[in-house]
Amino acid sequence: MTWGSTCGLTNLCTRRFPSDPSRGILDPSPSSCQTPGVTGKRERRRRRGDECEDMEEEEEGEEGERLVTPLGEDLVTLSTLPKSRWSNLQNLDIIKKRNRPLEPPKQPKATPFFLPTLAGLVPEFVTRGDEGDIPNVEAAASKILDLGKLEPLSPFQRTLEDTCVTRDYAAVIDQIRGMSPSTIDKEFRSLSPEAGGHTHTHSERQLLCLLRALLHQLRSRREFELTQAYLGLALKLHSRAISQSQQLTAVAKELLETQASSWQQLQEDLNMAGCLLAYFKSATVY
Repeated sequence: MTWGSTCGLTNLCTRRFPSDPSRGILDPSPSSCQTPGVTGKRERRRRRGDECEDMEEEEEGEEGERLVTPLGEDLVTLSTLPKSRWSNLQNLDIIKKRNRPLEPPKQPKATPFFLPTLAGLVPEFVTRGDEGDIPNVEAAASKILDLGKLEPLSPFQRTLEDTCVTRDYAAVIDQIRGMSPSTIDKEFRSLSPEAGGHTHTHSERQLLCLLRALLHQLRSRREFELTQAYLGLALKLHSRAISQSQQLTAVAKELLETQASSWQQLQEDLNMAGCLLAYFKSATVY
C-alpha cells in the first residue's frame, strides 16, 4: 500500500484570498458533503478549478482598478503599481547622465514622416477631434501673433488650477499615477518659474495645491510608497521655493507632522510584528 498527497497530482489553487472576508475559499454547499468515491473526487476537482477561475477574475478586476481599499482607518495600504514607476523618481537625473549616449545622434538621410501625438504614458495619435489644438495652415502663415490663443499650461497644470477651486485632490493623484517617471519629473520641474514654468503667482498656487494633494493622500493612508516617492521628488525640486513662501512653509509643517505620526504608527506595528516573529522562532515547543 502506497500513500501520496493528492495536492501533487491535481491542480492546486495558489491565488490569494478574495477581498471579501465573508467569502470562503471553498463553497460550503451541501453537495460538498458526499461519500468518498470516484464521482465525489471528480466533483471536488471541478469545484476547485471553478473557484480558481473565479478568484483569477476577481484578481484581474482588482488590478484593473489599481486601487486598494483599506480594511480599517488605522491601516496603511500600498499601491499595485510596479516598482519601476516610482522607486527611481529622485534619481532620474543620475540615471539620465549614466545612460547618455557616447556619440551624438546621427541625422537620417531622409526626413521620416511623423504623426502628431499626445503626451502621456501611452502614446496616442491626434485624431480629427483634437486638431483644434494644432494651429492650421492659415494661422501658421500669418505673421500676427495672437497672444489670446497661447496656452502655456500643461494638462497637469490645468488640473492643479481646477483643484485649487474644487478641492478635488484625488484627481491630481490619479493623473500623476497615470504618468511615466520621466513625465512626472518634467511636470514637477515645470512648477518652478526658474525652470521655465509659468508666472511666480501661478507656480506658487500650483505648488501649494500639489502639496495639499500629497497631504490629503498621507492622511488617507492609501498608496503609502507612491506618496513617499512623489513627496520626496517635490521637496527635492522645490525646497528653496517652499522655504521662501509662508503658505508653502505652513503646508510643509503639516506634512511633517502627518508624516511623523504615520511613520510612528507604522514603525510600532513593524516592531510588534518583529518581536512576535522573534519569539515564535526562539520559543521551545513541548
